[in-house]
Amino acid sequence: MAVANILPGDEVTITLSYTEILSAEEGVYEFLYPGVVGPRYGGDAAHATGETQWMQNPYLAEGTHDPVEYDIAVDMASPLPISSLESPSHVLDAIWQGKQSVKLSLKNASKAGNRDFILRYRLQDDQILTGLTRLEANGENYFLLVSEPPVRVLPEQIPARDYFFIVDVSGSMSGFPLDTTRELMDSLLSNLKPTDHFNILFFSGGSSVLSPQPLTATPGNIVRAMTMMKNQRGGGGTHLYSALQTVFSMKSDENVSRNIVLVTDGYIGAEDRVFRLIDEQLHRNNLFAFGIGSSVNRYLIEGIARAGRAEAFVVTNRVEAARQAKRFKDYISTPALTNIRLEAEGVELYDMEPAKIPDMLAQRPVMVIGKYRNASANASITLKGVSGQGDAQWSFALPDADTSDTTLPQLWARKRLERLYVIPDATPKEQRKNITELGLKYSLLTRHTSFVAVDETIRNTTTKAKDVKQPLPLPKGVSNLAVGKPMPEPELLWIGMMLGLLTFVRRMWGKRYAVQA
Repeated sequence: MAVANILPGDEVTITLSYTEILSAEEGVYEFLYPGVVGPRYGGDAAHATGETQWMQNPYLAEGTHDPVEYDIAVDMASPLPISSLESPSHVLDAIWQGKQSVKLSLKNASKAGNRDFILRYRLQDDQILTGLTRLEANGENYFLLVSEPPVRVLPEQIPARDYFFIVDVSGSMSGFPLDTTRELMDSLLSNLKPTDHFNILFFSGGSSVLSPQPLTATPGNIVRAMTMMKNQRGGGGTHLYSALQTVFSMKSDENVSRNIVLVTDGYIGAEDRVFRLIDEQLHRNNLFAFGIGSSVNRYLIEGIARAGRAEAFVVTNRVEAARQAKRFKDYISTPALTNIRLEAEGVELYDMEPAKIPDMLAQRPVMVIGKYRNASANASITLKGVSGQGDAQWSFALPDADTSDTTLPQLWARKRLERLYVIPDATPKEQRKNITELGLKYSLLTRHTSFVAVDETIRNTTTKAKDVKQPLPLPKGVSNLAVGKPMPEPELLWIGMMLGLLTFVRRMWGKRYAVQA
């Protein structure tokens, strides 16, 4: 960061606001705030130009007192009880204000800025936990509903599962990509449980289906599927759009967790058309995308995962097939709730993100953010779903919901922005207009909006301003050896050597002349 027009003794306060929804990995949420930038080696930083000049920045010597004060204060408010709160980087003081709210500060701010600040916590319990917060701001009402899966999903809590694999066998998949796909499909099918059901659609210019109805994952049916898989030969075009239409049109039990798994190299055009189809037709399905090959169309694979509210997996060689299949199994093996929907009584819900709620998985909570209007005094919101033990629901009286989370408008806007980026719902001109309006209304940095701050006050009216580079502390555990002395450029090194050689020759010539004389 470069800050201008600050005179000695001046005090300037800079406030940056950043809003983001954290994602949990294996049930653990992590917030990381960078504390210091470590030394970078860039050759001769002293003579660097452009973006590499910052490498010249000085660093305090190891063990030197840092004159800059560094402190962190964290106010946490959650719709669910907070548990397993810890910081592996700093020692904290915690003042709890109930199970869902806590104020944190550094126990010792001395030398606290020489490392990243890391905070970890859980929101899980032995049962599914669900909470609701709301906020009224600028004439609109926002709500956030969060539902966390249990720490361990028991077998009896898992709903029935249905897998539909869509496998690309077009010409571009011939050879290595298709061989890798066979390895992947063998791993994916072998990980199915006997109580699961599955089907496969192979597509290129046309398509063929393993069975008109989903098959039970018995050893015999898996062998039948792999035999059909091994007989595939790459050829024809990549008609992904029609393949997805076929799968979406095939009916399935509403109380079954249905997972669609696409395996392709992604070599198609008109990706936006595919994203829009997924958004319109996905309904309650989960759509996972596996990219196959050494140069996958990641824009398509990652876009499908975002539109399908699931995960993307990339397999670049046959060795990775088993590892990525295991990662997929670990992610999806324990669904906790399916056929999830929100129902409102005495209030109208609108502009929800996501509009269609995906299954709750052991590593993926349910999070719905939206707006509401026309709320009565006894308005309520109910989350409903189906687990392995039958129907389940959680109801909340809207007036009783916590109203302290002031970030809800920006969180909603960011989620809507993510959707606009992946699934444009208008012409390019209209999309630009929608993104710009969203960025301006909610003060967001977008593709078409930026932050500009101008202070026209003249602070220095007497002397010429001087640039001063403020030294940074060395990161914790890093020695002075990390900050090397700049090396001269090769041209200057050669010039120095030539001057030294000329000086040596001149002296030798002078000595020889003196002896002859």
